[in-house]
Amino acid sequence: MRNRNENGNSRRGTANGSSNVKGMLEKAMAEFRAGNIEVARSQLNGMLEDHPQVPHLHLALARCALNDEQYDNAMEHVQTALSLNGELPAAFNLRGEVYAAQGEEDKAIADFLRAVELNPGLVKAHINLARHYLLQEQLDLALEHCEIALEYEPHKDAIRLLLTTIYEQSGNTVAAQEEAHATVRASPGNVAAYFKQGMISFKQQDHLQAGEAFEGLLRLKPDSMLGHFLLGVSALGLDKFQTAERAFDKALELAAANTDPSKARESSERIRQQLILTYLKQGKREKALVDAKQLASESQSKRVLKLLADIYYESELYDLAAQQYHAIALKASRLSEQRPEISAMLKFEGSDKETADAWRESFDRLKSGKDAAVALSPLDEVPL
Repeated sequence: MRNRNENGNSRRGTANGSSNVKGMLEKAMAEFRAGNIEVARSQLNGMLEDHPQVPHLHLALARCALNDEQYDNAMEHVQTALSLNGELPAAFNLRGEVYAAQGEEDKAIADFLRAVELNPGLVKAHINLARHYLLQEQLDLALEHCEIALEYEPHKDAIRLLLTTIYEQSGNTVAAQEEAHATVRASPGNVAAYFKQGMISFKQQDHLQAGEAFEGLLRLKPDSMLGHFLLGVSALGLDKFQTAERAFDKALELAAANTDPSKARESSERIRQQLILTYLKQGKREKALVDAKQLASESQSKRVLKLLADIYYESELYDLAAQQYHAIALKASRLSEQRPEISAMLKFEGSDKETADAWRESFDRLKSGKDAAVALSPLDEVPL
C-alpha cells in the first residue's frame, strides 16, 4: 500500500513538475517577445540547470541566440534538442531559420519541409517556406504554403500580408489589392496593412485609393515620416497641391528628428525634391528655383540636378536648362554608353531653346514611365 502511494505521489510530482516547467517557459518567452532578451535568457538558463532533458528549453535558448546573431550557439542548442527528440518539428523549423540566417537556403528549406512532414499543421514552418520560396521566385510553391498557413490561422494578419505580397509579385495586383483590403477591414488597427494597400494602389496608379490608405495609416501613427511623405506623393498625383505641400512639410519636420544623420539627410533630400516639384506644379517657379539651387549645392544627385534643369526650363531660362541637361549627361558617362541617343545629344547644336527641348525629350524617353518608382525609392524602404 505504501509503495502504491509513493508511486502515486511520484506521478503527481512529475506532472506538477512538467506543468511548472511549461509555465516558467511561457513566462520566459513572454519576456523574449517583449524584447527583454537577457531576462528571458537568464530565466531559461536557470530552468535548464534543473531540467537539462527538456528539449524546448534548448529551443528557447536557441531562439535567444538567433536573435543576437549568435549562430553557433543557436545551432548547438538546436542540435541538443534534436539529440533529446529526433522528431521534434519545432527543432527542424528553428534549425532551418538558423541556416537561413547564415545564407544556407537549401539546408533551410530542407529543414522547413521536414518540419511540416512531421507536423503538417506547424504554421511557422509553412510561413517560412512561403517566404523563402517567394525570395527564390518560386511563386506557386510560395502561394501553396501561404494558403496552407492561412487555413490553419485565417485571422493572422501577417499571413494575409504575405499572401498579398505573393500575389503582387506574381503580377496579380487585383488579388493583391483584395487581400490588402480584406486585411484592413479585418484589422483596422494594422499599420502595415494600410501601407501595403497604399503601395499597391500606387502600382495601379490609383492615387485616390492610395491617399485614403495613407490617411488611414496616419490616423494610427501620426508621427510616421513615411506616411506623410506617401500621402504627399498621392496628393501630388491628384493635383491637390496644398495637401501635398502640408504633407511634405510635416515629413520634412519628422525626417529632421531622425537621430541617424545620414538617414535624416537622405530622407530630407527626397522629401525636398517632391516639395520643390509641388512648388513648380503650382507655378511658384521662383520659390522652386531658389530651393532647387540650394539643394543642388548640397547634393550631386542626378535627380536633383535634373529637377533644377526642369525648373530652368519652366522658367524659360533655356540656356541654363541646356547647360544643366548637358552636365548631367556628362556626369553619367555610363548612361551615354548605354544610350546612343544621349551620345548623339552631346554633339547636338542648335539654339538654347532647341537644345533644351531636345535634351528634355531624350530624358523623358529614358524615364520610361518610372516617375512613381523614382519618387518613392528609397523612402518606401524606410521603417514606418
